[in-house]
Amino acid sequence: MMKAKSLLVFVLACALLVAGCSAVPPNSDMPEAVPSTGLPSTCTPSAANPPMDYTLYGGDILRVGSQGYEKCRINADTAQKYAGLISDAADALAEETQVYCLIIPTSYGILLPDEVKARLSDYEDTEACISEVYAALSENAKPVRVWDKLKAHSDEFIYFRTDLHWTARGAYLGYEAFCNAKGIAPIPLEAHRSVNFEGFFGTFYSESGGDEKFSPAETIEAFYPVSDGVTLTVTDADDNTTDCPIVADVSELHALAKYRTFSGGNNPFSVVTNPNITDDSVLILVKESFGNPLPAFLCDHYSTIYIIDYRSWYGNIIDFAREVHADDLLFANNINAVNSGGNVGFIAMKIK
Repeated sequence: MMKAKSLLVFVLACALLVAGCSAVPPNSDMPEAVPSTGLPSTCTPSAANPPMDYTLYGGDILRVGSQGYEKCRINADTAQKYAGLISDAADALAEETQVYCLIIPTSYGILLPDEVKARLSDYEDTEACISEVYAALSENAKPVRVWDKLKAHSDEFIYFRTDLHWTARGAYLGYEAFCNAKGIAPIPLEAHRSVNFEGFFGTFYSESGGDEKFSPAETIEAFYPVSDGVTLTVTDADDNTTDCPIVADVSELHALAKYRTFSGGNNPFSVVTNPNITDDSVLILVKESFGNPLPAFLCDHYSTIYIIDYRSWYGNIIDFAREVHADDLLFANNINAVNSGGNVGFIAMKIK
């Protein structure tokens, strides 16, 4: 009987010892396992390693804190095709029109913290992609290099939190880079009058289903041309022509529509006229929505700017440049558009 009791005590002691060695204290700093999503891992809170607040919406929109980002999906073949199309236009117009290529980085490349980039399994190096496109351009096409300018101002309001676009201040840096490439002096930003429109929520907010983590609403800041009397005439998809202010009052528009303050929004074709410039200089701006804030700055240097949204305009860009005797032709597209087969396909239809 005594031997049986002793054996029982020994077995219980061993069981307790094993349990004590394998148990994790309830306040351990060991990270919790999270599903693999291509997003940064979240660790349990500690002073040295606080949790990272992120969410992925629909596969391509990432929120870190209250800042939204659109992932870039690089397609090297498509990007090289884009370089070839810009080169084709530049070579065809070499004796008549100077062609410029501005590839606009998104907040994903400029603002996304390095620690997040390092922990994203599918992060794409957009700076390298832009450099490769520029390197592939014909000698007749001038690259407009804005990456370093945006990086140098990354602590300023150059991209929206709730929307994929750059702000007017970001676009000013693109204008400044264009002036550098053209060899002219940019007009200082402080020379422009500005106006603010409150209550803006952009595409990141809408795609998230109205996630309150994107709150509060943002302010859209727009800048007027320095020149007086600048006019904008837009032609919509139904071929209706309307005179619009180059900076529209969008205070009464829905929160998601306030980006339309810039150049009347997205229209197939628009014309900006500056009566103060009398040298008959002509610029053609070929763009998607990232290009909308640029004309308010560019118009102080040209008699006429023709704005072409290649996604909905029908015509041949090379033929049109010859028809209007364009001095300059600026392709301004964001990095995602440059890697989009659809966007590049539209441009191909307008150049070939």
